[in-house]
Amino acid sequence: MWKTPKTLLWPLLGLQFPKNQVDFNGIEYLTRLFENSFTFHLSRSSTPEILGIGIIVILALHWLIKEFGQNKF
Repeated sequence: MWKTPKTLLWPLLGLQFPKNQVDFNGIEYLTRLFENSFTFHLSRSSTPEILGIGIIVILALHWLIKEFGQNKF
């Protein structure tokens, strides 16, 4: 989005979107999307996501232990 000013400044440059140049159909697109979602790339954007998931898990476990007690859980 940031590299294509026509998309970034869409309302200012007109109401037409540029057409995407995709050479495959919907099933191939879903297959590529599914395959790429399970390839792990440790980048600057995935590190905070992993830390955030860890914090959410820790807080959820803390709440469960506090709510139900150690003997009931």
